[in-house]
Amino acid sequence: MKIQPTKILDGDDAIIFSNSFNLYNNSLKIENILGINITFSFDEEGTENREKDIDISGDGNNAIITFSSKIRNTLGSGTTGKIEIAEMDIEQSRHKLLFSLYASKIGDKSSALNLSIAFYIRKV
Repeated sequence: MKIQPTKILDGDDAIIFSNSFNLYNNSLKIENILGINITFSFDEEGTENREKDIDISGDGNNAIITFSSKIRNTLGSGTTGKIEIAEMDIEQSRHKLLFSLYASKIGDKSSALNLSIAFYIRKV
């Protein structure tokens, strides 16, 4: 008997990674999500009036995703949908790497965040 890997789908998108973290230093790096190293950075204060609440930058195999300080809310806030990080070829087909994130501030006086992050792959 050949055992197949577990497959988890959100609609047609495959969930390839999902986890929760307590973050105390405003930055989280997750390495090797389909060969890409992704750093999440969370502004601590003073960026509520930025043009965009989420900035994505990077080059090659590195991506930096920066969130404005609006994400710091004790009630919690997050992405309203899946956000594209990259497009790539996998097994001779074009795919998109996407993520979603939910964050809530841990206590009123702490800068700590509780994060739930999921990565998805979508065939184009």
